[in-house]
Amino acid sequence: MELYCIGTLSTLAQDGWPLGTGVRFVVDVEGTYNLTNPA
Repeated sequence: MELYCIGTLSTLAQDGWPLGTGVRFVVDVEGTYNLTNPA
């Protein structure tokens, strides 16, 4: 398994077109992850 701190969060819209936005992945000391939207 490889871990990256920057990626794309993607989904499909109702009309079938892909939607994506750049996100940063943050993992705290307990292993809980959060997604942040870089400004």
